[in-house]
Amino acid sequence: MSNRRKGRDVLFYDAPAVMIFHHSRYADVADAVIACTYAMLAAESLGLGTTTIGSAAPIPQRNKAMSKTWGIPEGHKAAIVLIVGYPAVTFRHAIRRRFVGIQK
Repeated sequence: MSNRRKGRDVLFYDAPAVMIFHHSRYADVADAVIACTYAMLAAESLGLGTTTIGSAAPIPQRNKAMSKTWGIPEGHKAAIVLIVGYPAVTFRHAIRRRFVGIQK
């Protein structure tokens, strides 16, 4: 039995929020990736966990019905997907360093 029939979301890992960044034919893919990076930083600053899913972007590029379902305008291409949710594991911060040798 397939994962889809079992109700498992192997593409987005059951994330509560999925953001699909896309671009028009007049823009570069880097524009969408930069926007995704800023969204990732904003979500992280709110204590949310994020992960980019680059392998999901080609799916709506090949399937126009799915592209329409996901709200991607006609003529746009999906570039990268960001999943957002509450992290299952919390990590400690890295070593705090003091820069005593730097002078103004």
